[in-house]
Amino acid sequence: MLTTISTFRDTAIPATDSHLGVAQVTGDLARLQSVELVPFKKAIEAGTDSVMVAHVSIPALEPVSHRVATTSPTIVTNLLKQQLGSGNRRNRRPRHGALTRLYAADIGRAAVDAFKAGNDLLIIPADLECFL
Repeated sequence: MLTTISTFRDTAIPATDSHLGVAQVTGDLARLQSVELVPFKKAIEAGTDSVMVAHVSIPALEPVSHRVATTSPTIVTNLLKQQLGSGNRRNRRPRHGALTRLYAADIGRAAVDAFKAGNDLLIIPADLECFL
């Protein structure tokens, strides 16, 4: 059994539900460091086993517009793993609305990109058809 803090950074989303489309976390790096990242830093310092990453765009951390946090090496590896010291990074199901909009032609590519970004585990439901 692993403890997991959920979900790296969908609690700061203003108007868009990442289950339905690509949501954007706004704010500059100073705001992210002083407000948005604080609960994750504290959870990692307290020994949580993993961080679940949200399918959201965070321009202050990842300037590539078609890259959400779950597929961003800058966020998953550089920030979560190297700077914050998180162990496992977990990615929610690849058929999530934000990813299906970005990877409509090849949803399998989303899984590959998530692993390449540094995620250690993907959560994929047994019945993928229910998410199509």
